[in-house]
Amino acid sequence: MTEPPLVSVVIPVHNEGRTLCACLASLFAQDHQPIELILINDGSTDDTAAILASYGERIQVLTTPGVGPSQGRNLGVARATGEYVAFTDGDCVCDPGWIRELLRGFDGHPEVVGVGGSQHTPPDDSPYGKQVGAFLRAFGFASEYIRAGEQKDIVEVKHNPTCNVLYRRMVFDRVAGFLKWLWPGEDVEFDRRVRRSGFRLMYNAGAIVHHHRPDTPAKFRRMMRRYGEAQGILVRMYGPFRTIQFMPVALVAGLTLAGTMALVPPLFLAVGLLAVAGGALLLRRRTPDTRTALACAAMLGPALWEWNRGYLMGLRQGAGQRSRATV
Repeated sequence: MTEPPLVSVVIPVHNEGRTLCACLASLFAQDHQPIELILINDGSTDDTAAILASYGERIQVLTTPGVGPSQGRNLGVARATGEYVAFTDGDCVCDPGWIRELLRGFDGHPEVVGVGGSQHTPPDDSPYGKQVGAFLRAFGFASEYIRAGEQKDIVEVKHNPTCNVLYRRMVFDRVAGFLKWLWPGEDVEFDRRVRRSGFRLMYNAGAIVHHHRPDTPAKFRRMMRRYGEAQGILVRMYGPFRTIQFMPVALVAGLTLAGTMALVPPLFLAVGLLAVAGGALLLRRRTPDTRTALACAAMLGPALWEWNRGYLMGLRQGAGQRSRATV
């Protein structure tokens, strides 16, 4: 009988004291064994260090002075001894079958080197955090970060986020690791290099993590700005290669079209009413109730503003970052 493979789980953390115990408890409860847990305490100033120390030899801890999640993951991979390396975040709680379901994506596919899974909202998340989770799912705003649909079959994808993904360890020897200076977006850039090297990535909705979200509007806006900034940097480095990277062009085209139609008021009114009605219907279908749909609609304007603002910032930064594109 074949022994189950060792899976190394790498988690960079920074001031995750509020959620860290639940995250680790969910990993100790995995129905796949053996696993090794490698946590990178990256400059935390809360009680994260004390919490990690309380687990003793059950976990491995690397302490860093603030190198960022990307370099933290690289350091964790260098320490890992497993045949597979999984990534999640300190604010995630993993289902007991998380690793098992991720491993299912590799069955019979030697060319597959990475498998990701779905993100759900934790029951104990803050009220605003639940709104953020509903917003991301409803609009698919971050493209492949959260998928609006939950496929029942294992399907091929272009990208999986590092809060829920498992790679074959060997891919980090074949494809250099994450760009240590880039975050967020480092996982998008890494998966692009993985696929361009001839490997495949899969997605299994049955591999579930429950991801805590920003608990205030200010944190949400900052998150969206960072998402946009990362995409701008990537476009400057490689040119556009994801649908979401065309969003500014689509917005300008839409506004131009609306301005043109405004010259014909009856047409403008008719098209506007149809667009509002269609958007409202689609949003309602993607949210659990009308109240949530209205809350998501109210979040769209600030999200678009911050994302596009960050995108322009990233485009300006990209020229300088290109020369720093080292692992």
